[in-house]
Amino acid sequence: MGLYNHLILLDRITIRGMSDDEAEMHGDAKPITYRIIRLAWQSLALRTFLRMLDALHNETWQRPNPRTLRWTAPRIRYESAESRVEEGRPPVGLWRNCYDATWLAGLTPQQLLDLDIVDEDYDFIFNLPPRM
Repeated sequence: MGLYNHLILLDRITIRGMSDDEAEMHGDAKPITYRIIRLAWQSLALRTFLRMLDALHNETWQRPNPRTLRWTAPRIRYESAESRVEEGRPPVGLWRNCYDATWLAGLTPQQLLDLDIVDEDYDFIFNLPPRM
């Protein structure tokens, strides 16, 4: 499955469902790294998938195609044991393995219904085209 096939997932997550980050300040210097703020509702599988997309973006930025425009440099983001966890606003209509099982267990029956969870597991696999 190519990246194009994942657009429906990314469209459902929206920007609100993506993790945020906070700057790591080093003295008076500009921030050089950003600690990821985890969202409690995201499953490990979804977080791993999104971090892989971040890594792909970083790699692509470093070796742009000469026919395309160069965009802003990606942030250097990392997740650590000290990363904050926030509730965030979980998107509606994702597949069941996109949501964290422990987080789901803490919801009321009505909250679960309101999420309109797709009763299937999402296939996070994607194949990258060969490098040129």
